[in-house]
Amino acid sequence: MYFKVFCALIYFSTLGAIGAWAQTGSITGMVTDETNDPLSGANIVILGTDIGTAAREDGKFTLINIPIGVYTLKASFIGFIESEAVVEVVQDEENSRDVFTDGKSTTG
Repeated sequence: MYFKVFCALIYFSTLGAIGAWAQTGSITGMVTDETNDPLSGANIVILGTDIGTAAREDGKFTLINIPIGVYTLKASFIGFIESEAVVEVVQDEENSRDVFTDGKSTTG
């Protein structure tokens, strides 16, 4: 009897853990300057977390396994004013958000 109860507890505990893992999504986007040229190597971070990445050569970025919720992205690049954008992460969906499209150079 105890063995069956123990097995049932393990089974339902595992289901709960799997459900918790599935509650994530991803954010993709592109970082560009005011002329829509990609900013390769721009830093993208989710404010209030330690989650971040750098834009690829084409200016595109991807953040994966992001818990569901609403976040503020911050893009920064040397010589440009930092830019922020709000994005909502929905479970099991890829959320697209381009940032820095109206960025201005800090050098004038």
